[in-house]
Amino acid sequence: MNKFFLFFMALFFVSLISCNSEKQSLGFIIKGEITNGAGKTVYLDELSASKPIAIDSAVIADDGSYKLGGTTSFENFYMLRLGERNFVYIVADSVDVITVNGDYNDFHNSYSVEGSVASKTIKDVDTHINEAYNKLNELSKEIQAAKGQENYDSVEAASQAKYMEILKAENEYLKSVIDKDPSSLGAFWALNQQLGQGNFVINHSEDIAYFEKVDNAMLSKNKNSSIAKQFHTQILQLKQQISAEKQAKATTAAGVEATDIDLPTPQGINVKLSDLRGKYVLLDFWASWCRPCRAENPNVVANYNKYKDKGVGFTVYQVSLDKTKAEWEKAIKMDGLGAWTHVSDLKYWDCAPAKDYNVRGIPANFLIDPEGKIVASNLRGPALGAKLSEFLD
Repeated sequence: MNKFFLFFMALFFVSLISCNSEKQSLGFIIKGEITNGAGKTVYLDELSASKPIAIDSAVIADDGSYKLGGTTSFENFYMLRLGERNFVYIVADSVDVITVNGDYNDFHNSYSVEGSVASKTIKDVDTHINEAYNKLNELSKEIQAAKGQENYDSVEAASQAKYMEILKAENEYLKSVIDKDPSSLGAFWALNQQLGQGNFVINHSEDIAYFEKVDNAMLSKNKNSSIAKQFHTQILQLKQQISAEKQAKATTAAGVEATDIDLPTPQGINVKLSDLRGKYVLLDFWASWCRPCRAENPNVVANYNKYKDKGVGFTVYQVSLDKTKAEWEKAIKMDGLGAWTHVSDLKYWDCAPAKDYNVRGIPANFLIDPEGKIVASNLRGPALGAKLSEFLD
C-alpha cells in the first residue's frame, strides 16, 4: 500500500496563495469578446490556497463584449470562468490590460489571449502537453490492440521507445519555456506539468536545477509575492527531501552494511536486527492495514518454510508500521507469521527504522546476508524465492 504523496500537486495548489499583507492598489483589466454568450455571465476568480475566490463578474453584451478587473501588487493566477467546467487560466500583473476572446460553447479550446505573456505561455504549454497526451493515448491503444498477438513484445518495446521520445521532447520543450523567463508564472506553470497523474515531465530529483532557477528568479522579481515565498519554502523542503533520499539510498544499496534496528516484540522484549547475523535475513516492512502486505505474506511464509534450514539458514525480521498492538498481533496470528521475529514501535509512518531505510511505501523488504550486508531489496512474488535459491539451494 503506497504512502502516496503527490508533492508537486500539493505544491501547485498551495503555491497559488494570492493574499498579501500589503495594500493592493494596482488594478488590471480583462476584456474581450465572447461569441454565442450574449446575456450570460462571465466570472473572474482569484486562485487561493483553498478554493477560487470570486472577485468580479460581468454580463456579456449583445455584441459579445465584456469587461472585468481586479487588483494585485504582484503577478498572480486567475480563472476566467463561464461555468464550472468552462474556464481558462489567466495571469495578471498590476496594471495589465488583457484581451481574452473566445466562443462561449467551447471557451477553453477556442480562446485567444493578448496583453499577458504569462497567460499566452499557459495556453501554449497546455496545447503542447495535450498533444503529447493524445500521442500517449494512441500508443496505449496500439499496445492494447496487440495483446494476444505474436508481435506483442515488439509492439510493446516500440511503444515504450516512443513513449520515452515523447517524454524527452516535452521535457526539453518545457525547459525551453522556463529558460525564456524563469521569473514568470508561465515558467512556474511549465515546471509543474504532468503527463498522467503524478508523472511530472520535469522530475524534481533529476532536474532540481530548474526548480532552483524558477525559485530564485521569482523571488528576485518580487520578494513580496506570496506565491514566490510559498514556492521558496517548498523548494527548501524539497532540497532537504532529496538530500535525505540520497543519504538513505546510500545506506540501503547492495553491499552496504544494514543499519541496525532495536525494537520491542509484541511481548515487550527488544530484539536487534544484528542479533540474527549468521543467517540470511529478510528485513520486511509491513502492517496489518496494508492489503498488498497481507497478500504478500503467504509468499514470505512459503519461502521461510522452504529455506529456513537450508545452508546457513533463512529467517525473517518483520517491522510493523501498525498503530495498535491488538491489530498487529491479530494480523500475525491470522497470517500464520509467528515463526519469526516481529518488532514495532507502533508509530505508523513515524517508524524510525522505516525512515532509516527510506521506506515510502509498503510492503518493502531488504535481503541481508549472514555478515549483515544488504544483497537485494524489494523482492516480491517469485523474485524472493529466485534470489534465495541463488544463495541457499
